[in-house]
Order: sequence, then structure tokens, then C-alpha cells
Amino acid sequence: MMTQHPEGQPARIPYRRYAHEVLFSLNLSLVGLLTYSLNGTFDISTGLGRRLNTYAGLHLHSNLGPDIAFFALGLLLASSLFLILRLSSNTAVASGFLRWVAGFSSLLALPAHWLYSIHLSPQPPGLPDPPPLWLVAELAAAAACAAVYVYARWPLPAWLNVGLLVLHFGFWGWLFLGGPYFWLAPFQSVFPLAGLCSALAWGLYVSRQRPKSRLGAPAVQDAN
Repeated sequence: MMTQHPEGQPARIPYRRYAHEVLFSLNLSLVGLLTYSLNGTFDISTGLGRRLNTYAGLHLHSNLGPDIAFFALGLLLASSLFLILRLSSNTAVASGFLRWVAGFSSLLALPAHWLYSIHLSPQPPGLPDPPPLWLVAELAAAAACAAVYVYARWPLPAWLNVGLLVLHFGFWGWLFLGGPYFWLAPFQSVFPLAGLCSALAWGLYVSRQRPKSRLGAPAVQDAN
């Protein structure tokens, strides 16, 4: 239900919060499924994916069926996570979760997956493999910027914030997609794009809640 203003008029629907919840749920679900599949116990290329290829008249080992099946399972999991967030939307825990945990998860989920994947199977020759110190420094800088942004002491304009996020996900997307070989698996571009959209939605959500640092205005809270 929508909250009421003191004058009795209904509050605006919190579109920014909904967008944040939806995109966070989608990003975390997709990356979570992908990470879970690394241990070999969740092979989406068998079962449902091959059945879809058969129904569509495609080659049994075509990537299209498994990709569609993977994305469908990701949507199902994301819908469940979104429902949990909606049911708990009136609690302080949910607000804190969306403000902090969801934001950092949006920024770091894909990098964490890539680091875990190369820990299990190191990059073969020819694929990008930057020095670990560079990766740690980039992630530390991203986390520090996110923390400062939440505290409303972030001095940069919105367009530059977007540019920094694009650079962050562009770098990790380049690693994740295999550098110059990204065209071999175009479906994989969904993952950095989902992370970028989730981080942008988080930034918009937080910008509505934090105080105006220069003017000292009170924070504007989204309705639940």
C-alpha cells in the first residue's frame, strides 16, 4: 500500500526503490547461478537447455537453449528475491540492506565471480590476466567510493558518477568476457550489463535518501 501525506494525498510510488530492488534481484540471481555452476553440480547445458533445443529444432549442443533456460531460471530466482524484499519493505533491516548490502553487492558480485572462477581454473594464455594488486586496488577504490557516496560526502557530478561506473563494469566485463574474444559468447554480456544497471539504480535510490551535502537539507526518504 502507498503511504499517505499529512494532507491525506497518497505519496508517490517509490519507482527508484522498485527499480533498485528489481535490478539488484536480477543481478544477484544471475551471478549467483553462474557462480554455483562453476563447481560442476549445476550444468544448465543438460536437461532443460537441450530440451529447448530439441523443441526448437536446433542442434542438440546449440548454446541458444541453455542460454534461454539459464536466463529463465535467473528470472524465477530474481522474482522470488524481489518478493522477499517487497514483503519486508517496511522493516528497518530491509532499508539498511538496500542502502548498504545491495549496493556493494551490485558493484562487487561480478568481480567476485571472476576472481573465484580464475581461482578454480587459471586463465589460459592469451586471455587478460592483470596483476592481482591491480585488481585489489580497483575493488578497494570502488568500495571506498561507494561508502563515501552513501555518506553524502561525494563531490562529483552525476555524469561523472555514471562514467566511473561504466569504467568499473567495462573493466570487469572485459575480463569476464575474455578480452578480445567477447564475440564468441555474446550472451555473457548480460552479466556486466545487469551489474551496471543494478549499480545505477542503487545510486539513484541512495541519492534520494541521503542529505544534500552542500545545502544541509534533510534526507528525502522513499516511501515503502
